Amino acid sequence: MIFYIFLFALQQTKYRQNAWLHSFLLWLMTEIIFISTIVVLVMQFVVPSLIMKDIGKLKHKIADILRDFRDSSSSSAAEEPSEFNAADFLFVSSQLARQLPHLPVSRMILQFHTPWPRQSYQHVQDVSESYSRGASYALGSFSGVLLFLLGSFVGFPDTVQD
Repeated sequence: MIFYIFLFALQQTKYRQNAWLHSFLLWLMTEIIFISTIVVLVMQFVVPSLIMKDIGKLKHKIADILRDFRDSSSSSAAEEPSEFNAADFLFVSSQLARQLPHLPVSRMILQFHTPWPRQSYQHVQDVSESYSRGASYALGSFSGVLLFLLGSFVGFPDTVQD
């Protein structure tokens, strides 16, 4: 592909080659100075700032869980529950903990017991009353026209789009 671009550029006038070089250098500088700076600011400052409070809460919760585990493991031995434990069959961590009982983390993993998932996935809710037939037809028609107009605009030559 680059070879064809090079062949195309060789057939152009000196003025067009110069214009292409200037536009390329302007794009490169804009990409390096503005776009990359914005990406770094968003990824390294904005996103961590937004989730910092939640991470702090999780850190304290995990510390409390580990403290409770340490207190319970030093005071009493682990007891086997009599009810069904879904974790033994569904969680890979439980299966690994049973195979590697000598690891300290295995005792903590084996303390987790659940007979079923927290949320029932069999819950069915009737949402047919929340829809308006007239509004859904109007919205469908409007979105169809909008997509047609956008598709037509994309089909225009580049000079018209700019």
